[in-house]
Amino acid sequence: MTVEAMEGKEDKKYGNETLLHKIGLVWLGMALFCVPIWWQSTSVERFPIPHSMIEELHSKIQKIPEPNPNMMTLSENYDILISLILPDEYADWNIEDSSKYLTDWTSKMSDIAEFTVSSQIIYHPVAYERPAKMGDVWNYSKSRLSNVINTIETHLDSNLNPNSKLIQLVILVPQFNRMPLFIEETNKRCLLPDWGSIAILDEFSNQATGDLQSLSEFELDVTDIIKSFVDDLEVLFDIKNLKVGRILENLKTSSDSMVSLSSLLQRVHNMVINQDVANRISNAVQLGKEAYENLERGEFDSALKLSRQSVRNSESAFFDPSLLELLYFPQDQKFAIYVPLFLPVALPILSGALQAFKYFKAHFLHSKKAKIE
Repeated sequence: MTVEAMEGKEDKKYGNETLLHKIGLVWLGMALFCVPIWWQSTSVERFPIPHSMIEELHSKIQKIPEPNPNMMTLSENYDILISLILPDEYADWNIEDSSKYLTDWTSKMSDIAEFTVSSQIIYHPVAYERPAKMGDVWNYSKSRLSNVINTIETHLDSNLNPNSKLIQLVILVPQFNRMPLFIEETNKRCLLPDWGSIAILDEFSNQATGDLQSLSEFELDVTDIIKSFVDDLEVLFDIKNLKVGRILENLKTSSDSMVSLSSLLQRVHNMVINQDVANRISNAVQLGKEAYENLERGEFDSALKLSRQSVRNSESAFFDPSLLELLYFPQDQKFAIYVPLFLPVALPILSGALQAFKYFKAHFLHSKKAKIE
């Protein structure tokens, strides 16, 4: 049977065979055009991040020597609590005026950490350890004072904020029959590392005539004690050492976050890295590098500022919710869902295209043979 006869027979049954094969090739062309678009639209967005720079900066930061330990635990936030502990009676104090010396100091330290200042008066405390009588005076040894602090600490406010460090500044007014009271025979206050300071207030007794019977007639002047507390805080917070410790802590926090994120992104290939996250990672690396260089030059203020910015960028990038968008839909699940959908469609298209190629090849060869004859 000739090609023309076959064409006529098929045309009667299915229509124009040439047109049908052309339609099959059009379907193939549409599939070839749409598949790359589908692949691009379902692919994970991954902007580049500086993995090598992250590793290099992390290596440099790990080599920075640790500063001398501070007498106060490092924290971004500190709560300073001033407590006046009274015997069994009422008294007022000039805390509003005297606390300005403390707030001035906290303002000076605002570049290093955030400080809040609060005060309280504690009446009727539980009985605490009796001081030792030494002639006309009373005295607390450090061991006995430690027992006193442990006893009264149950009445002091505990730190309810887990993100801040509590500093206790305690003013202890002893009972009237135990005045004057000293610590270690000559001192009126005691500095306690990583806790705060405690001071004895009994010098107001010189204002009274005869035996002191009540405090209600006085406004307790705590100005000098507050000033001494500021001196104690200067000792607890070695400013230069504290700045270096804070810079190093920020750099390590930022570096650790970026190294962890870099390692995670290299292992999990379907994790999204959008442009915003990539920019924050790059900014964190650049800011950390500048902070490290300023620290090396001894420019602590600028290094502290840059290290804080680096931490903010690294933490925001590390906890960005967009990183988890496709973790629940891995690559193998994508194929498991799309293959049953596309395979039944692809087989007829490929089969039709194959038949079309064979048809047009045969048609071409027949036309060529006819021309030769």
